[in-house]
Amino acid sequence: TVRALKPDNVGRTVSLGVSYTPTWDPTQSKLLLINGTDSNHIAWPDSGNTPELIVIEQVDPTNI
Repeated sequence: TVRALKPDNVGRTVSLGVSYTPTWDPTQSKLLLINGTDSNHIAWPDSGNTPELIVIEQVDPTNI
């Protein structure tokens, strides 16, 4: 979670992912595993079940 800078953003989420194109196959773009090795081993708690993405939720900074 991150602290929301504006009250309207509390509860909103953003999903971050990284794609890359291997030099050995420039016709194929792939998503980099940045949140674990598979859906059963997610590294960031409460960030969904897709290892290609990290989901970040904005929270009320006065409740932290």
